[in-house]
Amino acid sequence: MQRSFNRTLLSLMDAWAGPVVMQLMEAAKPFVRWLTDLCVQLSEVERQIHEIVRAYEWAHHDMVPLAQIYNNRAERQILIDNNALGQFTAQIADLDQEYDDFWDEDGEVMRDYRLRVSDALSKLTPWKAPPPIAHSTVLVAPVSPSTASSRTDT
Repeated sequence: MQRSFNRTLLSLMDAWAGPVVMQLMEAAKPFVRWLTDLCVQLSEVERQIHEIVRAYEWAHHDMVPLAQIYNNRAERQILIDNNALGQFTAQIADLDQEYDDFWDEDGEVMRDYRLRVSDALSKLTPWKAPPPIAHSTVLVAPVSPSTASSRTDT
């Protein structure tokens, strides 16, 4: 991106002449540096997004399947409904233990997912604001709000 921007500026130098071109070049330098730094940061953002996606895919794969949880709860309910004499109490307890194990397993998966996402996000740094363009060279004078509104009223 920096090379492309520099080529554009150099082509302007070929087309224009005089001190205005030099002012433009000087005014653009901080912006080109900022764009270059931003591109580096965006590359890091891309890497961390891929890490977050991998963490999600891993967590999604390792969670207890919903069908397995549903079957556990459905089987438990059937046993409860037919447990008038207490003959299914041990199986109900086993299903409850299996269900608790599902919670534990999913909790560990989500904890690991949170840690991986937090790690990826911690590697990101805030973006710097772009530098003002052409303000110090007075190529572009700031327009006050009252001036801007009076121009649109005419």
